[in-house]
Amino acid sequence: MRPLNLTVISHSCVLPANQRVWAKVIALDPGISLRLIAPLRWKSSLHGPLQFAPLPALAGQATGIRVYWSGNLHLHTYSDLGPALTQEVPDILFLDEDPHSLVGWQILGIQAIMSFQTIITLKQNVPKRYPFPFSLIERALFRSTSAAAATSEECLAVARQKKYHQPGMVVHYPIDTRTFRPAEPEPSGADRPFRIGYAGRLVPEKGVADLIRAVGQAQARHPVELHITGTGPEERHLRALAAEQPGLADRVHWTQTPHDKMAPWYQSLDALVLPSHTTPRWKEQFGRALGEAMACGKPVIGSDSGFIREMIESTAGGLLFPEGDVGALARAIGRLADDANLCRELGERGRQRVLELYSVDAVAGKLIELIRSVPV
Repeated sequence: MRPLNLTVISHSCVLPANQRVWAKVIALDPGISLRLIAPLRWKSSLHGPLQFAPLPALAGQATGIRVYWSGNLHLHTYSDLGPALTQEVPDILFLDEDPHSLVGWQILGIQAIMSFQTIITLKQNVPKRYPFPFSLIERALFRSTSAAAATSEECLAVARQKKYHQPGMVVHYPIDTRTFRPAEPEPSGADRPFRIGYAGRLVPEKGVADLIRAVGQAQARHPVELHITGTGPEERHLRALAAEQPGLADRVHWTQTPHDKMAPWYQSLDALVLPSHTTPRWKEQFGRALGEAMACGKPVIGSDSGFIREMIESTAGGLLFPEGDVGALARAIGRLADDANLCRELGERGRQRVLELYSVDAVAGKLIELIRSVPV
C-alpha cells in the first residue's frame, strides 16, 4: 500500500517546537508521508523576527517558503506555493490557518487545478462576520473542505452557526509535557509567601487589573506574592495600580521570561491565574499558560471566559470564578493559600489529565484519527 501523502501549511511551524506534533504523527503512523510548509521568515508579535528551522526529526520533510506580509495572520501569502505543491501533489492538505485568510484563497485556487482533499482548522470561538473578500473565502472553504480540526467545542459550534456542514473533530493545541513537568518539591518547612503567577499579554481583556486587586484583598489575610511575566500596552497602568494597593507594592514581581525559560518559572509558583474578560470581539481561545502550569503540577485559577471553563472542567486541575468578580478571585486565592492538600490534589489531577488530553502524543493521535477519516 502506498503512503498517504499529507501536506501541512502552518505559519506557526516556523518554530521547531510547533513542528513536534507533526513529527509525532509520522512516528505513530509510518503510513503517512509528510511534507510541512512554513514561512521562511516570520515577524512574530510574541517572539520577534523568526527564521524557519526544521526540527531534526523532520529533516528533508519540512520546508520554509518566502511569504508576503509576514506576521499578518490573515493577509500573508506564500510566494511559490503552487510550484511547491506540484512537486508532489498531496492526497490531503491540512491548512493550519484561519479559513478566512488569504492563504485559504491560495488553496482554493490551487485546488481548482489539482485534485486533493482539504482539512481546515477552526480557531474562532466568537461568531465574527468578515468583510468581502474574506467572508467569501471562508464560505468557499467551508463548502470545499473534507473535514475540520476545531481547537474547542465552542469553535466547532461557531463554525456550525456559520453554515459549516462537513465533518469536524475537536483537536486541542498540544502542550509539551516533557519540557513542562513537575520539579523536585521544596524542602518541608519552607517559610515564604504563597506565590501566584500570571503569564501573558498585558492588555485589558486579560483581566490582570482584577488579579492585582484580588491579590491586594487576599494578602490582607494571607502572605501572597504576585509574579507577572509578559509585556503589553497596559504595563505602566498595571504597575501604578499595584503600587496603590496597601502592602502590595514590594510583593509584585515583573519579568519578561522567554518561552524556553518558562518551565522553571511555572515550577517556582504555587498557583497560576488566568483572569480573562470576554469582549464583543474576543474571548479566551485556549489559555496555553493554564495547560503549561498544570503540566508542571501546579493548580490553576481561571475566569469562565471562553475555553478556560472547558480546560479547567476537563482537567479538574483548578478553580473557576465568574469573570470580572474580584472578590470571588480573592477568595479562590485564599482557598488555595490555606489548603496545601487541595493544591497538591489539583496539581496532580491537572498534570495527569493534561497528559491524557493535551500532550503531543494525545494530540498527534487525534490528528491521525481525523486524517485517516478522510476518504482519498
